[in-house]
Amino acid sequence: QEKEAAALALKQLEAEEAEYQNQLLAQLEEAETAELEAKLREKQEIKQTLLEQMQWEKNNAPTISEAPELEKCGTSSAQCFSGEDASSKERTKMQQEQIKQWCAQQVSERKQKECLEMEEQMAYARHVLDQDEVLGEIQRQ
Repeated sequence: QEKEAAALALKQLEAEEAEYQNQLLAQLEEAETAELEAKLREKQEIKQTLLEQMQWEKNNAPTISEAPELEKCGTSSAQCFSGEDASSKERTKMQQEQIKQWCAQQVSERKQKECLEMEEQMAYARHVLDQDEVLGEIQRQ
């Protein structure tokens, strides 16, 4: 009887331990599931934010940060840095004018070339007609 009681107690302990392990396993699975869901939500939010930003017009996108308060800014805010390009607007305008001039020059050169070719063709046609006339006169004589 003692052996049976001990075996029964051992089985009970094993059953309780198995139940406890099952509970722990279920808790771990719930924690992992909650963590994975949180990561998935975070990734979806990031993806949604990126998709929204892609829809913004290139240079008209709203600023994400707030504008600085000028009263709180020090004198260092008015600095000019060595990498800044202060004359970019002037340079861009000059480059645009230069491109216009180049295009106009190319157009005029092309027209001159076409005129010269037409003149050469006309001169050749006159030369051929003159030769035909001379040959015609020689054959008549």
